[in-house]
Amino acid sequence: MATSRQEAQWVLRAQCNDREALESLLRSVQPRLRRYLCGLVGAFHADDVLQEVLSFILVFLILFFAVQAGLVWLGHLSQTADVKTMVICSVAVLLVGEVAAAVVTWGIVVEATRKT
Repeated sequence: MATSRQEAQWVLRAQCNDREALESLLRSVQPRLRRYLCGLVGAFHADDVLQEVLSFILVFLILFFAVQAGLVWLGHLSQTADVKTMVICSVAVLLVGEVAAAVVTWGIVVEATRKT
């Protein structure tokens, strides 16, 4: 079992787009998360719920990285753009994040309904 210090390092590395760190982090929390879910939904449904939870975690991490990249782009743009352009681009970055979240969430919902 990983220590909290190791998990903290994996989080930091995962935030820098380190796929191996992200996989290690998810593998380390999976057994504890499954035990928790067994208590909530029972052992029979725990694996299905665990997969859904891990899917949501990945979706939100992907969106986090997308918005983070957009904010970095805005930071570079702010050195040369006027206020109007910055406002338009800021709204665009936020809208792209919202649309991406909606599309991915809708995909997960559709996939979940296919299973039933």
